[in-house]
Amino acid sequence: DRDVTGVQTCALPISQLHQFRIRSKALRYAMELVAATFPRSFSADLYPVVERLQSLLGDIHDEANFIRSIGRRLTNQARLSDIDGLKHRMAQEQHTLDELEREFADWWTTERRGALQDGFEAAIHRRSS
Repeated sequence: DRDVTGVQTCALPISQLHQFRIRSKALRYAMELVAATFPRSFSADLYPVVERLQSLLGDIHDEANFIRSIGRRLTNQARLSDIDGLKHRMAQEQHTLDELEREFADWWTTERRGALQDGFEAAIHRRSS
């Protein structure tokens, strides 16, 4: 998806990105367990992509959690003198989250997804041959 300025944006809600992160983490751990049974390209080519995927999604998740914590502080325990500062910080962090989501959307392209899938299929085919 693209926003009104034509900039690539992430179309998935944070909760779905978090689930994707959890699954990418499980995939990375599984890859570590079986890497020795696959050709070197499995670890050299595929693992860094899955690692980067997990890292980008983790950054998004962490930033979203930080924004939620600021929001909770604003609604539950903020002193009147802190409200303006917290609102400003929340806006800054939202900007950071937007940037992280754009970075992910720019990186996690249809081409990259296809190349990753093709790489897994080739590794599995080579292993079973």
